[in-house]
Amino acid sequence: MAETRDVFIVCNNVEELGGLQRWAHDIGRMFAARGHRVHLVGITHAEHPHDYGRDLPYTVTVLHERALPPARGPVGARLRRVRHQLRVRRRRRTPQRAVPHREPGRRRHRGAGLGHGVGGARRHRGHAGDRHEP
Repeated sequence: MAETRDVFIVCNNVEELGGLQRWAHDIGRMFAARGHRVHLVGITHAEHPHDYGRDLPYTVTVLHERALPPARGPVGARLRRVRHQLRVRRRRRTPQRAVPHREPGRRRHRGAGLGHGVGGARRHRGHAGDRHEP
């Protein structure tokens, strides 16, 4: 048999009746059945807990008794400021798309400027001098 390992599965909460929680408990049982030491870790308690049983073959731990407040104040403001600065830097670093100047009244169509598309030459409508003869 392979060596046993400590397996930690961390979720926002491990007590709700949801897809992720069901998966965490199922995979926890599977690892435990193979002899591994499994620890399910929830960040907070669920508002409406589901009973997954009493004799679970793994340890369940919840880190915070109460729900955590949203990131506000100095930490939240700093995160928003850093996110904004990164967006600005990305915009400055990324060159603007060159948009060709269109003459007034000229219609724009899909694939403009490609010259040809699937099945041969692309025909387009533009000024009289731009028309391709068949």
